[in-house]
Amino acid sequence: MRFPLILWLACTTSIITHAVAAEPYAWDNVDRVYAIGDIHGAYPELIALLQGNGIIDAQLSWQAGNAHVVSLGDMLDRGAASRRVMDLFMRLQQEAGAAGGAFHVLLGNHELMNLSGDLRDVSEGELAAFNGLDGHRAAFAADGRYGQWLTTLPAIIRINQSVFLHGGLSPLLAGRRLEEINTRLSAQIEILLAESARHIESGIVANNVDLLSLPAEISVAPALRDLGDEPLFGPWGPLWYRGNALCHTIIENPNVAARLQQFGVTRIVIAHTPTRSREVTTRLGGAVTMIDTGMLQSFYNGNPRLLEITADELRALGPNGEVHPIRHTATPDAEIHGDNARFLRLGKSARRRALAAYRLDRLLGVHMVPATTETQVDGRDGILLAEPARLLSEAERAERGIFRPNECYKTSAYELLAAFDALAGMRSRGADNLFYALPGWNIVLGDTQETFGSSSTLPNYAVPPRLPQGFADAITALSLELLEKEFDGLLKKNEIKALLKRRDAILDWPRSAGAE
Repeated sequence: MRFPLILWLACTTSIITHAVAAEPYAWDNVDRVYAIGDIHGAYPELIALLQGNGIIDAQLSWQAGNAHVVSLGDMLDRGAASRRVMDLFMRLQQEAGAAGGAFHVLLGNHELMNLSGDLRDVSEGELAAFNGLDGHRAAFAADGRYGQWLTTLPAIIRINQSVFLHGGLSPLLAGRRLEEINTRLSAQIEILLAESARHIESGIVANNVDLLSLPAEISVAPALRDLGDEPLFGPWGPLWYRGNALCHTIIENPNVAARLQQFGVTRIVIAHTPTRSREVTTRLGGAVTMIDTGMLQSFYNGNPRLLEITADELRALGPNGEVHPIRHTATPDAEIHGDNARFLRLGKSARRRALAAYRLDRLLGVHMVPATTETQVDGRDGILLAEPARLLSEAERAERGIFRPNECYKTSAYELLAAFDALAGMRSRGADNLFYALPGWNIVLGDTQETFGSSSTLPNYAVPPRLPQGFADAITALSLELLEKEFDGLLKKNEIKALLKRRDAILDWPRSAGAE
């Protein structure tokens, strides 16, 4: 028989001796916190990491005393030993609580996928551990060992000054308390499992069909159909959102600042998006700490890492307790500035405009224009562009059918480039002069010599793009005096006045979702 959520929480948390904050899912005055990212069935790597850092002993029993450990979801899929990971975590929850500590297990998108029947990433070895598909689906059903347990797990918690969750904090969560997010998610998962059992037993759907992405022609109960539109299950929900990890600083900074204030913390700790270096990485000035280091080495070619948080410092620890440097991402400038110098012969007016576009880009923190300098090659005047070695044009991407893996560079980044182009008076942006810097897919703008001019009208957009709030804040601060000083010798006074008129028109555009 299934434990009610409140009873289960009482059993697993009542013996924790730390002072618990007034709101559920929050703990204060914890001396030492460890966090681990996506495990994906990497059981041997996990054991080495926990043993090497004194969290479990040789018998795999808890020995970390009153420390708190947080697993940020995605225990499942890809690897073959997910079941062993879950069994270990279920036992460590009890042992940690009895010792005055806590072992927090959070939901990830792959836990939700397994519960909903989305089995695309379940490995053959993982299915074999459950004696095949039927055994797997029974274990993740409402009355199954893991279905019951996963339904009780939260998606987000706070410990001291850090919020922990799998994907990230988006504006979708604005105004919601931890308890509200977690109880809503658990309730929707309970409905999902109940409707799953009913529809499978009646033969309406098979047990390997993703119930959150059902084709329209399959007739199911409205309660099940509605779950596909549940925002907390979607790309802006806490299990899937990647903006904290990937979106442009101008776009994401207002959102992150608002979420930090909302939850009264100084740090968001996330997994879900593997770091490029496969090391623990911070971004947005340290407000976001990314700990998915790809520990399933056979799939991600990454490193097992454990994040340790104390009052004094953050440390990234390896399987033998060794300390590894925490990486810090710079501005997007680091992504589009490269060593591939390209000379472009241009006349005086075109050189002036290209240099002004680069200066405007850096003034506003957009970082989509390559570093640009005026130079002379073989007696010919022009500009030198410091471009990345690997550039892919939008035209080539579309022709070759290449998938863009960075969600932010399908949507919000285009809003930013449209706003910047409109401000700079660019009228000829197309697939041939829009580029991506690989492997990060950051946008690089070409043909910037075609910017500016004295026209105050905006490019003829069929529908005004949405305006990122961070960019709106940046251009609001522009003034005639500031721009005359910044662009002395590059832009004429009538061009600066035209820029400010375009700015005023842009500020009338509808705003993107941001820090509301």
